[in-house]
Amino acid sequence: MIRPEHSCGRLHTILIALLLALGAPGAAIGADGPGRIRLCDETGCRLVSSDHAQRDAGAVTGGAEATADADLWRGESLGDLAPAADQLDPAALYKMGQIHLFGLAGVPRNPAAARRHFAAAAERGHAWASFRLAEMVRDRTLPPDPALQARLLFAAASGGVAPAAYNVGMAYVNGTGAPQDAAEGARWLEKAANGSVAEARYALALLHMRGAGIPRQPFAALRLMREAAAGGHVPAQAALGRMYATGFDSMRQDIAQAKTWLRLASDAGDAESAKLLRSIEHEERVNLEHQRELQRQQPQMMGALMQSVVAAWLSPPPVRVIVY
Repeated sequence: MIRPEHSCGRLHTILIALLLALGAPGAAIGADGPGRIRLCDETGCRLVSSDHAQRDAGAVTGGAEATADADLWRGESLGDLAPAADQLDPAALYKMGQIHLFGLAGVPRNPAAARRHFAAAAERGHAWASFRLAEMVRDRTLPPDPALQARLLFAAASGGVAPAAYNVGMAYVNGTGAPQDAAEGARWLEKAANGSVAEARYALALLHMRGAGIPRQPFAALRLMREAAAGGHVPAQAALGRMYATGFDSMRQDIAQAKTWLRLASDAGDAESAKLLRSIEHEERVNLEHQRELQRQQPQMMGALMQSVVAAWLSPPPVRVIVY
């Protein structure tokens, strides 16, 4: 297996293809505000809030690979940020880029100015600035430049931007624009999972279940699946509900847990979870009615049993003749 850090030439070839595969144009990111990021897998790309992946960050220790966009614009004025940006402060440059990209703080949208500020921040090691620039190229806010886009995405992922690591990992797992390599994909997905990306935990759980690229570890799969489900990932909620409904590996069936997760997935619009939940609840109603019928019949059964005992007590025992 060729790892990116071991071959710069191969890295550019792979990542350019990867970005081309993942880079189908979507909704303009400028219309979605600064708190949006893109996650991509085999089903396509989708925009989620930038804090979506860290809602359950307390469940794991993310260390340096925190998902949070710590320098997200928080309402500062252009006048407050400009002096620090003039001194080439990376965080200030990044926030200035957001202001110009999204038209914030009373400033008209100016993608060219946004690019200049993001590029200056990225040159000074600001990983989220690299990620935003990659998004601008992907969304055609900037002219297509696959080589630049590849370098930016890899820089963002290497710098700890967990959504970028997730996108790279899924490309390797699915062989979408990159050589299919489950082990390499798992390596990147683990970085994203450590950054509390629920989607990455779900994907990593599936790899642990199959033993694809990493050892088969059912308990690790279950832990990751629960963390993903707790983070609001609907496919993880649905999968966890099915696992508890049927039992998984050495895990016992747990109908109460199954109903909890299936209901969450159902409420989020998952039709299969809603169908399975209705089936479970139907069986519960049938079983409950059966138990109630047994309870209603219990006095009669006890009466019949007592009559049988009394009749046997009053009847003489049979006489058996043994012939020698």
